[in-house]
Amino acid sequence: MAENFRKSKPITDFGEVTEERLERCLMAAAYIVATHGREYGPIFDRLERDMEALIEAKKNDPVARAQRYLQAHTVAGALKAIR
Repeated sequence: MAENFRKSKPITDFGEVTEERLERCLMAAAYIVATHGREYGPIFDRLERDMEALIEAKKNDPVARAQRYLQAHTVAGALKAIR
């Protein structure tokens, strides 16, 4: 009988973790910690770490680094790095 308890399949695909989604979650977690107490602090801490990791990963992405490098070497819209 216990095997029939769950009628639906668990949700496993929550979509991509984006900076915007983490920001909304951080805001909600901050509210929960501020209104309900420090026992919810670890959730807020985890979301902060996840946000920092996401920002760091974006910063260290090879495409983003290459774009920053090329942008730093741009003169009047032309790439002096390629000339």
